[in-house]
Amino acid sequence: MITLKTACPLDCFDACGVVAEVEGDRILRIRGDADHPITRGALCRKVNHFLENRQYSPERITRPLVRADGRFATPSGRFVFPDRFRDEPVLGSAEFPLHLIAQATTDAVNSQMPEADQGAPLEATLSPEAAAGAGVADGDLAALVSPRGRLEVRVRLDPALRPDTVVLPKGGWHKRWHKHGRNMNVLVAPRYTEGTGAAFNQNFVRLERVPTARA
Repeated sequence: MITLKTACPLDCFDACGVVAEVEGDRILRIRGDADHPITRGALCRKVNHFLENRQYSPERITRPLVRADGRFATPSGRFVFPDRFRDEPVLGSAEFPLHLIAQATTDAVNSQMPEADQGAPLEATLSPEAAAGAGVADGDLAALVSPRGRLEVRVRLDPALRPDTVVLPKGGWHKRWHKHGRNMNVLVAPRYTEGTGAAFNQNFVRLERVPTARA
């Protein structure tokens, strides 16, 4: 048996770190990677039960079920994966340089946050370099701005983070803090990508100071 480190392939904000125990061509067990600097060993319920519910489920569909006259419309009659997708990747820019990612929590369902934690702005963790570029310090109130929207956050610094990344926790409706209730979805473009589905992992923001009177 060997132990491998990898990342969750499912399409959400996190790309959680995964440790897999493998024997031959079969995965025996998976768990969260406690050494991952962002997800820190957390996995959602779906991935924690991925092997029995999906990968090795007796109900898993292992061959195509829909064909035209028993064949796909390809020269071989078999399904052919595309060698490229038509949509272009979304990259950071000078106006929106920070890659927006979110981490799951072991204390709540994947997309939720306990209401007791919703009485203050979400904490945004970023590198000291990124904060200095916007003129903010640890503990300051700031705003994340995307082409779609704006979200006020409390800044937390982590020297281990890349300077082009900002991390938010998942969930949080902020019933007390925001008049209409918001979480990081207010920043996310309502765009569907051909290659990965919803564009959760392709969103970029910038950090702005909030006047001291607001803090």
